[in-house]
This record gives sequence, structure tokens and C-alpha cells, in this order.
Amino acid sequence: MKTIILSGWAQPFDALAEIFPHAQHVDYSGCKSVSAALDLIAREAAGAVRVIGWSLGGALLMQAIAGKFIAPQQLVLLAAPLQFVASPDFSQAMDAQTFELFRASYSNDPERTARRFAGLIAKGDINQAEIIKKIGQGDNIWAGSKEKDIWLPWLGALEAQRLQAKDFLHFPPTLIIHGQNDAIVHPKQSQKLAEFIPQAKLIMLPEAGHAPHLHDGELLLDVINESF
Repeated sequence: MKTIILSGWAQPFDALAEIFPHAQHVDYSGCKSVSAALDLIAREAAGAVRVIGWSLGGALLMQAIAGKFIAPQQLVLLAAPLQFVASPDFSQAMDAQTFELFRASYSNDPERTARRFAGLIAKGDINQAEIIKKIGQGDNIWAGSKEKDIWLPWLGALEAQRLQAKDFLHFPPTLIIHGQNDAIVHPKQSQKLAEFIPQAKLIMLPEAGHAPHLHDGELLLDVINESF
């Protein structure tokens, strides 16, 4: 079964490789625009049965499916934002001022901000200390995270994400997995997603944060295999 995986913002493109060693992990970070990323996804995911996206990766997969760039049989979303920055008609997201402060911080000191972001990824998880260690292993994450010319534009893509831009009617059977203690994407976003996608199943992990795959990889695999 061909499986395509997209990782999250400022994370290694193969961040889920330990759990899904035989999947194809797509590196969209070097794309100069969302449209270029969608074209890349269309090429790489041609014929894919299952597509899995963590956070920003999940948001991009939703755009690719809504725009009919890809037509997978199964979609798995891990802590994926429906809309990353709050607007008057959608409050379950990061407020605009906090987002701007984060963007300014990343622009001025990308490596330090990326390390703080890793702490947010792990925050609220019962395995918080372990997850921070896993994220910080090796130099690759920090070498990539501090390349602000690569990741700064993707903050713009997150800011531009809007609920109204998506058409969920023709989405495939979708499994949504979210940590109840997520400090980056509010769990209510996944609850909304489950309402909008006709064939959706929502699994909330009560002791997890923003990284369900790092919370308990074996549990994640079991949940996915039991759901399809």
C-alpha cells in the first residue's frame, strides 16, 4: 500500500520515519509557494492509498484533496489545523498578535525560536521530557529550523489558511488524531474538522500534546490500522 507522509512546520521531512519506515516522506520545505507544494504533492502522491499529515503537513494535504490535486483512499490528520490564525468568524486558533510575535521572534533568532517551538510541541504531553529529547536528537532539526529563508514563508502560508477555502464534501474516509493537551493547535479544531468531513472519525488522546506520533507510536499505528 503506497503511503505518503508530510511532516510539520520546521520539522525534518522524515520526522515520522521511525513509525512508518516504508512510507514515502515528502519534503515540501524547499517549495517557493503553496501552489508549488501542491504540484509536488500531486506528483509524489499519485496512486497513493493512504496519505498522512502532521500539523502543517495535514493542512497541505487537505488543500491538495480539496483542490483535487490528489484523490487518496484514506486520509490521516495528526493535530492538523483547520485554520491556524484566528479571525472574527473562527476563534479556536492562535490570536493574530501572538502569531505576529512568534513570526518576529523566528525572523530575529530562528534557532532559538525553533527550540522554543519544540517545547510547545511537547507541552502538555505526559511524555513531555522524552519528546523534547526525541525532537532534539541530532543536529538536523536545528540546522533546518534555523534556515529562516526556508521556513519563514511557510508561516505566511499558515496565516493565509482559511476555513472557508476548503471543500470537504468529497474527502475520503478520514481519521483525525489529536492530543487533548495540544498547546499549538486547539483540540476544538479537530472537533470542527470531524463535523465538516462527512466520513471522519475523531480520536482524542487525553494525555498527548501536539505530537501524537511521539506520544505513543505503537498506539498510533494500532489506531490507524483499526480504523481502516
